[in-house]
Amino acid sequence: MLTEPEELLVWISAVREKATELDRAAIADLHIGKILAKSSLDPDDNAWPHQTIRNVLESVSAEDVD
Repeated sequence: MLTEPEELLVWISAVREKATELDRAAIADLHIGKILAKSSLDPDDNAWPHQTIRNVLESVSAEDVD
């Protein structure tokens, strides 16, 4: 089961903030994207990625995460 979108957004935000402090923002975004890419199909519309991930990607709006 996927986590709640708000929890996922908090985690992504924290990772991106720390990565920016360490001058590692771009690589962190790429790895976040790789993690999100492993999501399942959405059972409601059989689309990939899962609707939760689609919503998170829209909220994050970072090219390297996409």
